[in-house]
Amino acid sequence: MRLTASSSTAATPSLAALALLAALHASHAWYDNAKLVQSVRGDWLFAPGYAIDPANAAIKLTLASFCACRSACTFHGCLALSYDAGTQQCLLSNAYSQAIPLPGAKYMHIPKQNITRGADGLYYVVTPFFPDRQTALAQCAKFGFRNAISRSPQTTQVLKKFATNPQKCTWVGLKKTSPNLDLVWEDGTPLDMNAVTSLDLLKNGGSGEMYFALYQNVIDDMSDGWPCNVICQANFDHIQW
Repeated sequence: MRLTASSSTAATPSLAALALLAALHASHAWYDNAKLVQSVRGDWLFAPGYAIDPANAAIKLTLASFCACRSACTFHGCLALSYDAGTQQCLLSNAYSQAIPLPGAKYMHIPKQNITRGADGLYYVVTPFFPDRQTALAQCAKFGFRNAISRSPQTTQVLKKFATNPQKCTWVGLKKTSPNLDLVWEDGTPLDMNAVTSLDLLKNGGSGEMYFALYQNVIDDMSDGWPCNVICQANFDHIQW
């Protein structure tokens, strides 16, 4: 690790942080089936078969159609909606409410950040700086993304465009399985060096530096207490990569 900024001493994620991540992933399982829908209002994330938990709905309406529910969301300025055609129940939320499985329902929400489609066909959001890695990853999961991984040189080039400042680090989803073992991506895929040949890989940190961040053309091992931003990634088109 060779960034010049002052580092944090935090290393092991707290139980509270791990619990938050687990809860976010459990309540946002819908993103495995999500699609990106673009409209005049901006980008929406759409997932069939899910609905807002009624306990978390700010407004509950009975409407004749999904389109009417979307119009109601526009009128009330909601951030998320769901519609169940069977009961004609339209639920609106002013937050990223938990989505629960419900056959026949439709769930949508508006991400706060702008979504960019990379040349590799994947979708990206780069968040602002967060105090530590766990908080940054929780932000990705909050709107249905994961920390970015790379399986091809093309994706690596996309990631590099998001991390051009040598003094600012950006988390990617690469980690050590232990201080002296192989590197894997967050989804368990082993690192393929052929996919990241354009990067200078540094693995020179101590036992507490188990995760990797990108800056300029360097991917560097760091402790998870560093204040970096994060590249969030999603495969809404379900491409093979």
